[in-house]
Amino acid sequence: ILDKYNIKATFFVVGKQVEVYPELTREILERGHILGNHSYSHDANHALSDFGSKDMLRCAEVICQYTGITPCLYRPPYGKSSPWELASTKEMNMITVNWSYAVEGDSLAGTDNAVSKVLDEINPGCILLLHDGYGIDSNSLESDCQLTLKVLDSLISNLLKQGYNFVTVPVLLGTNAYS
Repeated sequence: ILDKYNIKATFFVVGKQVEVYPELTREILERGHILGNHSYSHDANHALSDFGSKDMLRCAEVICQYTGITPCLYRPPYGKSSPWELASTKEMNMITVNWSYAVEGDSLAGTDNAVSKVLDEINPGCILLLHDGYGIDSNSLESDCQLTLKVLDSLISNLLKQGYNFVTVPVLLGTNAYS
């Protein structure tokens, strides 16, 4: 769908998934998209201790191992971060990125409804969050991305008609994607 509209996106990847799907991770780069760090384990409680910093570092190492690049962008799982994690991102010369509007969960059940909600909420400079599923276990119901795919085409088409342009997070923020 992104290719259809010649849109480049930023994919925040989970380290465990990079290990399972290294070819897909490399394909993201080959297609001109950006890779960002989304932790190694996607642990919901990562921000409660210094585990989050270690998890973030491990993801960076895995991404580099399989692709040769080290992302400068970090999206904490569930949007949660702690002071020590923020300090670690600064030490690692990384930028913490969150989203403006999440297109997910029950809102995806009806394509028209999901698109209408986004169109009502979005404004220039927004970062849209879409998931390729809602779990890190492959081949589970939670990892099913069909609802996202159903919404994406219509969402892009409608936003383009309204005059929006799509850019990667580094372009939006005026920063480097990789160190």
